[in-house]
Amino acid sequence: MIRKKALFSTLFVALFILSGCSNPFSSDGNGGDVNLAHLEGTWEAVKDVYTDVDGYAEEYTYEEGDATLTFNFDGSGMLTVNIWDRVRNTETYSYTVSGNNLIVDGESITIVELTSSTLVIRVSYEGETNVVTFRKI
Repeated sequence: MIRKKALFSTLFVALFILSGCSNPFSSDGNGGDVNLAHLEGTWEAVKDVYTDVDGYAEEYTYEEGDATLTFNFDGSGMLTVNIWDRVRNTETYSYTVSGNNLIVDGESITIVELTSSTLVIRVSYEGETNVVTFRKI
């Protein structure tokens, strides 16, 4: 059941993306502008906290052999999203950053935390929320 929920959560984040200064952020997302040097590179999802419309939350930690989600920010405004679950799905999008918001293909994703090794994003859609933690690889 947890693996199925985790896959749903991973796909939720990916489908949301597919549809539609030098201080790193603090945990509340109010640390200032995104340091683009910190954002550039490849990020692998390590944890996902999904909360449904009723407030029920479930945490999932990615382990070896699970479905995986990676983001690659190339530094020139292009983002490559890779999803692996039996097959690999790769999509490329343009992105910009405004304050603590990552704008991907016109959709806004909140950057909650960004350091040289950790990226935490929050995606909300129709009352459901995913907070995904990535590590730089």
